[in-house]
Amino acid sequence: KSNARHKAIDQLKHDTKVIKSDYGELKVKVWHQAPAMAAKLSVAFMQQLQKMHQQVQLVNNKRILQNIESSYQEKLKELSLLENNINLKSADSLIYKLPAAKTLRANALVQQLTEYEKLRNQYNLVITADPEVLVIVENAAVPVKHDRPDYFITILATVICSLVFAFFVALALEKRRINK
Repeated sequence: KSNARHKAIDQLKHDTKVIKSDYGELKVKVWHQAPAMAAKLSVAFMQQLQKMHQQVQLVNNKRILQNIESSYQEKLKELSLLENNINLKSADSLIYKLPAAKTLRANALVQQLTEYEKLRNQYNLVITADPEVLVIVENAAVPVKHDRPDYFITILATVICSLVFAFFVALALEKRRINK
């Protein structure tokens, strides 16, 4: 922990808060002695969050596309086997009626394959477009002063208020004792 980088990371962890509001917004708060630096750190932190979330979304979309591809290939194999089976049986007999279940299954497979093709195209478009996952509504403004409470002044005010309250309580108790 003597390394300056680790100290800076610890200080940044201590001075940074990411809050999710009631409306689902992410709010990044950074405290720093220099107000301009606090705004810069906040913007940089939000950019890093954007990159991280975008990378996660890209990996998820690629994984989903792989699953769609494998399912598409399975359905394609099933359709080709079904068509080969139908073609073999129809070649054996001249007057052969295709069973209704097999034709229904073949039609259903063709319909599923068209849906899979649509999904493949949509996910390819999403992967190549790489849309932004987080929308930054408002960048951090440079505050007039840092908004972290000054602990020394807060403790001093608490001690003074406590002494004044204790004085008034002692005065009230003394007055009550004298009046009895």
